Amino acid sequence: MFNDKESEELLELIRKIAVRPAMYVGEYDFLRATAFIEGFRYARGNRGTLDNPDILMFFSLWLSEKLDRPKNWAWFGTLKEFYKEDEKAFEMQPKHFEEFLKTSIATML
Repeated sequence: MFNDKESEELLELIRKIAVRPAMYVGEYDFLRATAFIEGFRYARGNRGTLDNPDILMFFSLWLSEKLDRPKNWAWFGTLKEFYKEDEKAFEMQPKHFEEFLKTSIATML
């Protein structure tokens, strides 16, 4: 369903940003960093097609279910609202995304 190479590249970017967000967006700001991630994904051409579904849209749905939040929230809004502090949101974002990838791949097999 998802492009494995693209998923791994996105996970690697999320991990790097979580460690040093200011290097990517100029300050320690979770929502700014997530805008960078969304822009990166869009620039790479993943705009959500039948052949290449929007992985972050599916991540949003998965995360909403996992954290018992409204399903119409974007993934970054769900993380920010659930964890409140940027530090915790940065810490948990790569962990959740990695779990999502493992869970999604496992359920497709």
